[in-house]
Amino acid sequence: MGEHDLTFQAMGSHVRLLVGEPGPGMVPAATAAKGARRFVEDFDATLSRFRPDSELSRLNADERERVPASELLRRAVEAGIFAAERSGGLVDPTLVDEIEGAGYVSSRAGIAGLPLSEALAGAPPRRPAQPRPDGRWARQRNGTSRAASLHDTQAEAEEAARAQAKRMKTELVIKGRDGQIQRRDSYGGDPARRPG
Repeated sequence: MGEHDLTFQAMGSHVRLLVGEPGPGMVPAATAAKGARRFVEDFDATLSRFRPDSELSRLNADERERVPASELLRRAVEAGIFAAERSGGLVDPTLVDEIEGAGYVSSRAGIAGLPLSEALAGAPPRRPAQPRPDGRWARQRNGTSRAASLHDTQAEAEEAARAQAKRMKTELVIKGRDGQIQRRDSYGGDPARRPG
């Protein structure tokens, strides 16, 4: 009985499970830890993009329009879509090409990480805002560079952004083609007041 501490490798990382002392009628901590480990390993075997035998890798390689999928994979896809919608595009589960283009092509398992200051020093510089070459207007979450949605007119983009700001109870910032702020509207939860 008592607590159980289990460490193992999965998902390209170290996983540590700490299971407390079970309550009355519960399975022993060691049994619960084995079950949790089995779940994490099944999760890795199903959803890893670094394992060619994973269900996700097989799905991505399959050219059919419809393919069978396990409940775990279907729930993972549902969670990705939910997160993308809920975050207004801040979370985007479709960026594999961009992630791999940035160099994250293979698992980082066994590779020592850099101290934060070194990692930041090696990161690409931030790009200043600039007009879209296609002339369209973007709805974008603060702090992101990827458009959550594209619109043919500024009014359409503003309408979509306003609806999102109201749902998220945040501040709406409208910018012109030059990237300069034209106006702000608050729907709650925006940053502390600024002078002016």
